[in-house]
Amino acid sequence: MGAWGCGAFDNDAALDHFWVITKDIAKVFDEKKPYNTYQDMRVAARLLVSANELHRVDQELLVKARDALVSIVKDDEWMSSWRSRKDILKEMTAELAAVEKLLE
Repeated sequence: MGAWGCGAFDNDAALDHFWVITKDIAKVFDEKKPYNTYQDMRVAARLLVSANELHRVDQELLVKARDALVSIVKDDEWMSSWRSRKDILKEMTAELAAVEKLLE
């Protein structure tokens, strides 16, 4: 096992965990369950943004995350189900921007 620094993520073990986690996260975007998985997709997208600090996340996976977030925002029924549509739109816009930044 190799290490290239003193940090908790500066070693091969961290990368092994990264690959396992991102593989599991990818499953969220591949499942075709509507509506009730929106929160799962939002969490998965946010985890990918965080995981990218450790190692560059696969662009294809980021595209899936972006597309999932876009589809959520376009679901008017779901967006309207929140007490404050303005607040959820603001949050979803920030989540989408974080993923899109990684795609630049």
